[in-house]
Amino acid sequence: MKRTCDSSKLLKFYAILAVSVFISLPSAAWSRETTLDECLHMAYTKNRSLTVDRYAAEKNENLALSTFSRLFVRFRTDARVTAWDSPLDARLNAASSVAPLDPVLDSIATELGNPDSVTSALDTYENDGNFKHSVHLRNQFTLDMNVSAVQPITDIYGTFFQYKAYSRLRDANKLEASRKRDELAEKVIVAYFGLIRAKELKSYSQQALEELDGFLSEKASETPENTKKLPGSLHPMERFELENLRDRYRKLAIQAEMDARIATEWLHTLMNDERSDTIEPVSPELPDENLLGQPFEKLVERSVAQRPDFAGMRKRISAQRALRSVALGEFFPKFSLFGSYDYRVGQGQLLRENTYYGGLALNWSIWEWGATYYQLTAANTDLERQKAELDAMHDEARVEVVRAQTYALRAKDTLAIVEEGYTRAVANYFFHKNAFLTENAPVDRWVRAGIARLESQRNLAEYRSLRFITLYRLKLAVGDLILIDPEKLYRLEP
Repeated sequence: MKRTCDSSKLLKFYAILAVSVFISLPSAAWSRETTLDECLHMAYTKNRSLTVDRYAAEKNENLALSTFSRLFVRFRTDARVTAWDSPLDARLNAASSVAPLDPVLDSIATELGNPDSVTSALDTYENDGNFKHSVHLRNQFTLDMNVSAVQPITDIYGTFFQYKAYSRLRDANKLEASRKRDELAEKVIVAYFGLIRAKELKSYSQQALEELDGFLSEKASETPENTKKLPGSLHPMERFELENLRDRYRKLAIQAEMDARIATEWLHTLMNDERSDTIEPVSPELPDENLLGQPFEKLVERSVAQRPDFAGMRKRISAQRALRSVALGEFFPKFSLFGSYDYRVGQGQLLRENTYYGGLALNWSIWEWGATYYQLTAANTDLERQKAELDAMHDEARVEVVRAQTYALRAKDTLAIVEEGYTRAVANYFFHKNAFLTENAPVDRWVRAGIARLESQRNLAEYRSLRFITLYRLKLAVGDLILIDPEKLYRLEP
């Protein structure tokens, strides 16, 4: 009976535990390992800021396609319906009677195609022995339809350069989107390695806190202040100094936790990702360092040749040259072939029902008060402005490349020094700790060694991240694509 009771209690406990776990699952934050490559891919495909240039490229693509319509025959149709009651007076002179007027009315009705359309009112009155007869023809209904076709001849010149301009602008939008992807990649890299740095500092601080908490919990301050102290025992002031060292690591742990939260939120924003998952970064392999040893001038030439923003500006200059050619074409006459067909049906018209004609049209704006001239001048000014912008970009690229290369070299050299200092700080820390535990050495030496180890750990995590970040920034400054295949980079769509 007792065993049955114990079994029922145990089953009840497991049931309550399972329900508690099940209820807590939706609110729990799941952690997942995410590589830098995956973060970049998600940012490229889901970041909202990249859609602006994508829409601009689509717009110029449609405008480029629309210019082809200027090369083909243009058709136009018009239809007009008239229905009103406006008298048309045909005053006819006759001899002394009304009889000779009847054949005239019959011929008019036959020409109109409908005798009922003629409403006549004959007013007879005497005037010098003759009769005046007035016939009133009234418009009742008319339908006019026209179909015309125009084939431009000289528009081929303007159409070609207009299409070229829109095509170059479309390519420029795509290249500028690629450059924005590079800028987005830099932000993702900084946030990603900021998260790695925060995780590393948090790990250092947790290890140190476990060590100090364990030591302080075992070593009570049983030794009075004025008595002889045994090796490994603590005076109250010595405990105070070790607690100060522990507080330093606590502050480091809090700061690392805050930095990790900020970096995680930044990554989620850049990737437009769900906030329910906690990102666990994976330290990537160190990028190739061959750019560090290359001459500065070659890196600048490489940057100008392959960076997408330079290529985009060159496309814009080409587009502006095409637009200048379009403005220049407005000075010349325009020739076109045309043909037209008219069809009329109804009452009240004394014209043919079907007419057609064709010919060659000349259109030449001889004088527009300087509008065409100033449009050409504005196009030339815009072209010179874009050339000046390209020259300014060359100067900025020189500064950017030399700064990126200098920072990468400094981070590499500094990291080597910091790693050596960290090795010495760790060895010094454990030396003074063992001296305190075995040889009754002063605790302040151990505390100072602990502070030096803390600073070396902070510097090590900082410069490890800077080593990666500066190398990637150098690659971005030069124009090298990183981590993702170029074909995938330029074909990613949301």
